[in-house]
Amino acid sequence: MTNRAAPRQLPSPPINAPISTSTAPGSPEYGTTVQAAPPVPARPWILQPPTRFPAPLPPRPYVPIRLAGHAHYGTQGEPGILCTDFARQAVERLFDDSGKLDCGAIMRLMEDVNINTQLPVHHRENLMRTLAHMGQGGELATTLNSICAHPGVRLRGPAADLVRATLNLPPGQQLTAVHARKAAAMALLGNLRQGKVGSCFATSAAIVLHEDAPEVVARDLKTLLETNKLVFDRNGTKFDMPLNKRISTGDLDIEVLMRADGTCHGNASNNGNGGPSYRLHETPGMQAALTALGIPQPMMEQAVTTALRQMNLQGDITYRVSKRSILEHIARNHANPALPGNPLASALNAYAGREDVRLLRAWEYTLAGAAEIDRQAIHVDMFSAAALFGPDIPGRPDLGSLARHTGMLTRQLAADARFRSTPLQPLSTHLFNDIQAVMKNRFMLQYDADIKQGTLSSDGVSNRGGFVLYDRLPPNDPSKWVRIDNPKTFQQALAHAVSEAAWRTHAGMQNMPGNPQANQAALQEYVRHLGRHIHSDAFTEFTARNMNPNVAGQPGIDLQQCGNLPWKQARGADFRAVFRQYGGTSCFLSPALPSAGTIDQSESGQAPGMRRPPRAGDATLVEPVRIFV
Repeated sequence: MTNRAAPRQLPSPPINAPISTSTAPGSPEYGTTVQAAPPVPARPWILQPPTRFPAPLPPRPYVPIRLAGHAHYGTQGEPGILCTDFARQAVERLFDDSGKLDCGAIMRLMEDVNINTQLPVHHRENLMRTLAHMGQGGELATTLNSICAHPGVRLRGPAADLVRATLNLPPGQQLTAVHARKAAAMALLGNLRQGKVGSCFATSAAIVLHEDAPEVVARDLKTLLETNKLVFDRNGTKFDMPLNKRISTGDLDIEVLMRADGTCHGNASNNGNGGPSYRLHETPGMQAALTALGIPQPMMEQAVTTALRQMNLQGDITYRVSKRSILEHIARNHANPALPGNPLASALNAYAGREDVRLLRAWEYTLAGAAEIDRQAIHVDMFSAAALFGPDIPGRPDLGSLARHTGMLTRQLAADARFRSTPLQPLSTHLFNDIQAVMKNRFMLQYDADIKQGTLSSDGVSNRGGFVLYDRLPPNDPSKWVRIDNPKTFQQALAHAVSEAAWRTHAGMQNMPGNPQANQAALQEYVRHLGRHIHSDAFTEFTARNMNPNVAGQPGIDLQQCGNLPWKQARGADFRAVFRQYGGTSCFLSPALPSAGTIDQSESGQAPGMRRPPRAGDATLVEPVRIFV
């Protein structure tokens, strides 16, 4: 990817300039000129809505956004739901009938931002700034209008799933280019802050890009939606980072105090002292999940209460129940049988999509994967070298590498009359070269937001998320990749890699001397022998000892105490590795940067040293407010 220049600065319009807007909230007339909002003190980092927009299209009916209707939001985070609901409603007004950005609607949305004071102040400022960028009709608007514009480009795979989850569309909904543009615009208008998922090394970089360089983010979103990947650069080599749609659903495991009629009284962990009681089926997250299960609005209460009764909740007794267990029961017994795919996964995805803009989080987690680009090859080379060619363990003749066991089998086959004409040494060397190539191609470190760490990270907030090895087969569908997070999955993944390598070796045996049938039989013996060894506990122990020299000579070994293991989860990364993919930190940040490593979040959601100085061109609210309060 070529280096990206710093985001351009918008011109600062006069404070009291008139703007083209409606005569009153809710009015369908466009193009009338009214005086701008009351003047505010002239401060260089305050921006009013721009004075000129491209000529608006003919008037369309406009219904102002009012964030109301839910007196409470259950146990989901209320600020997150408010921001996501506003963005979802905004994109339904943002595009005209032809699927292009409507400049008149942008002006009306700016009014709505000022009216809906429930939104966090920092998010209202970001909304004004982003809407101002959209309204100027420059690169940002051009990129949004071009998403999936080519007739040959279609939404497919993880991108299609994310568009449905972002816009809260039912499963099987036929998707169009307008859906893709709405999802991208919703990501641009979303609120990006770190929660309980420990990805501050990526979140900090993503926040700066999201707020300071929306054109850059829009280009990334367009690429993700059209190709299901981003292309990064590693030391001059192009590196594909697949769209990461994994989410954290840990909040659904929190037990709530519940009665059989579906009334909740808060989390069980604080004895219900979390606010007023509420009906579970009325919360935004549960409504989205039930919609994904094909349950219509009038039937939602009945579906929840029926499931609770079938789970043996009775009368006015208060029980401790997790929302995940309720959704699992409904998906198993009450979901629409005609739903495609995995209904439960769709429901969990929809639930999380009411608190976060799913496409925005997916972009952030895809950037998180870029933070491990530098360590990717090192990690795979480390465990492949240990497993394939690790030295013998003194005093443990029962342990050995794959190369040692292959050498033992070669000597046995050489004594067999069937294989006297078979070039066993070149054959085994060819097989090992193919195994190494397959391992480098199949095994990949990926960021997974749903990993439960058990303890708080150094940021003091997050307890989920981390890097773990994945067996990426098939390579173009990350949803089917297998997570390698224990010795058993490691053994299975490596055995599959040996089988794939054997097919490659077999394809290259045509020019090998000897009897073709005998050569093939010898290759099968190698694969069977290696497979038996890989699935043994001795092989797992051998790999662990070679990757942890401090325990190599100990008589016993506790895998839980080993710091380096192929299936070991890793926290944290270097945020500078993310910025390096966008031309370096100097393109977006002030010079004061942390000197190294994993960083913690500040209260504003930025990393220490990442606060940029205010500048002209920042959109903000009518009232004078500080940036990043």
